[in-house]
Amino acid sequence: MARASVSLLVAFSLLMAPALARAQAGPSLVQAGQDDLGRPFPNPEILQQARIQAGMGIGLTAAGGVLLFGGMMLGSAAARGELTLPPSPFPRLIQSERIDDSSIDGFVFIGVTAGVGILLAFIGVPLMSVGMFTTKQLLRTIKGAEKVPRTVANEPLYWRGLQTQHFGQATGIAGGALLAFGIIALVAVGATVGTQVYDPVGWAVGPGIIAGGTAVLVLGIKTTQKGRATQKAVWDDVDPRRQPVSLAPLPGLPLPILATRPGPLGTETWGGVGWSLAF
Repeated sequence: MARASVSLLVAFSLLMAPALARAQAGPSLVQAGQDDLGRPFPNPEILQQARIQAGMGIGLTAAGGVLLFGGMMLGSAAARGELTLPPSPFPRLIQSERIDDSSIDGFVFIGVTAGVGILLAFIGVPLMSVGMFTTKQLLRTIKGAEKVPRTVANEPLYWRGLQTQHFGQATGIAGGALLAFGIIALVAVGATVGTQVYDPVGWAVGPGIIAGGTAVLVLGIKTTQKGRATQKAVWDDVDPRRQPVSLAPLPGLPLPILATRPGPLGTETWGGVGWSLAF
């Protein structure tokens, strides 16, 4: 009974000692404008890069949208014969006796502008998303999402991992869209069977698009996983709360009841009641 009482008293003292030490030490040395490692927060270089990224992303996305919708409007007008497009410097790739040249030029114009517009948006949307998210995290104005700890947010590699994740997600979406287009191409070729426009070569188009879409989808998944793994590795490496815990025995006691890990002001130590009552 006496041994259990002593064990309980020792455990209680260990639990209360850190709180008493903090009360006597006065205010924390980690200021509001610093992270757990004492570095200035937010990192001005990361903040500036995030704002530049957001601006570039907005510009590229807007340009892509203008090309996409503007090209569709101009191209469709040319295909209907309402507008004459300037002659292309490139040799004509499509020749048809059933379709006039202006319609062919219009459809080609739509395809080119739509492709360039989608490509610009593919680059712009992830840049805009990551840039705005990073800026709000660093300024601590983020809403609707968990705040990244300051020590982690001050690491450029963490945000590069987030950017990789977003580009991977965009690539995966593009791969899924290609898969859908491949299926549509197969259906379209099947619908022309028995008509004068049927061409057996068309059966190779759909599977080719599906194969390309599958490869792009797998690449997107792998890139997304790589970005997430980078973020987790940085978080585990720099966040003091995720550092490994080591147990140390007290002199004269058979079981460890002290735990230590690195903290913002040095090594943190605390005790546990469960171990002390085990003997």
